[in-house]
Amino acid sequence: MKHLVLGLLMATTFSGSLAAADALIGRVSALSQGYTTYIGEDINNLSIFQDGQFLGEESFENRYGTHPTVTNTVVSQPLTEPFILAHNNPTPFVFIYLHGITDSAFQGKDLARSLYNSGQNVLVTRLSGHGVDVVNINQIKVADWQNDVDKAIERAKLLGQKVVLMGLSTGGALTIDRAYRAPQDVAALVAIAPAIGIADRLLNLLEKVDLVQPLSHVLPYVGTTKTDEVEVRQVRKNTHALHVLYELGKSVQARMNQPIGIPAVVVTSDADVAIDMSVIPKLVSDLTHSQWLKLHGQEHGSLAFDPKYVAYPFYSEAEAQPPILPFGSLSDANTQYDEVVKAIVNLVGLD
Repeated sequence: MKHLVLGLLMATTFSGSLAAADALIGRVSALSQGYTTYIGEDINNLSIFQDGQFLGEESFENRYGTHPTVTNTVVSQPLTEPFILAHNNPTPFVFIYLHGITDSAFQGKDLARSLYNSGQNVLVTRLSGHGVDVVNINQIKVADWQNDVDKAIERAKLLGQKVVLMGLSTGGALTIDRAYRAPQDVAALVAIAPAIGIADRLLNLLEKVDLVQPLSHVLPYVGTTKTDEVEVRQVRKNTHALHVLYELGKSVQARMNQPIGIPAVVVTSDADVAIDMSVIPKLVSDLTHSQWLKLHGQEHGSLAFDPKYVAYPFYSEAEAQPPILPFGSLSDANTQYDEVVKAIVNLVGLD
């Protein structure tokens, strides 16, 4: 069979018991609730499910390659949607990717591809308040993001035997937060530029005098661009979300000096001006079985992106504007991306 799951849903022959077939069908139905789920052994020809429904077959690259599209696709959801990229069966490890602030699941596309190609299943979630509209993000709390992580872990258990939690920036902070507050069910951690401290001096000063939260009602966004559109990411940082991230980082720092025995990789860059690097050594000290991968010259927002798949805007004659906010050049990608992937696969013994 070309795709085992598709074959089952089409009632073709399955070499196994009826009970096993029923369990697999039930698993696909559960996995695809709220997630676009790509299943198969060929990344260029995957079976796609949403909310338990089979949509058709398509290449992962059609959605997440160098020219991402929301038009020429069987998928009806925007590129911000959470997704699962999986083989036909559960794998020894399942990786969860958590994105950064005012970003979306699109940020995890390259690491998902790399880890799928290493033989593992991947779940890329979307944090509450993100990738939907600019109103929802004003309602979030730290507990919402923590709940997102906990629910992702429970769903990931359907995909593999051991859960590896990884994330960039806010997502990296959430991986560390989970390790401190509830290390069970997490086999390994990958924290890429974890934002457990924010470098912005003005933001830290305003937080110390409790002005950021009131300010968010007056100045809901910070940045220089004029659009609040949500495509693959919001191009301006939301003031309330920054406040929530600050609170998350403060909570994580309050838990420090507690050893964490989970194998871990921490990735940072000397060109990253977004996170407070002064707290990273203490974090690495707490992670008693960790590797600290120090990159050079890579900007904060580039760290999860593979230069081979820099996303350029896809235009069609019917559209005045591209359906994504593009990453316009290789400077938006991590030229040391392969080192990050190597550290991750070495972490769990996939090399």
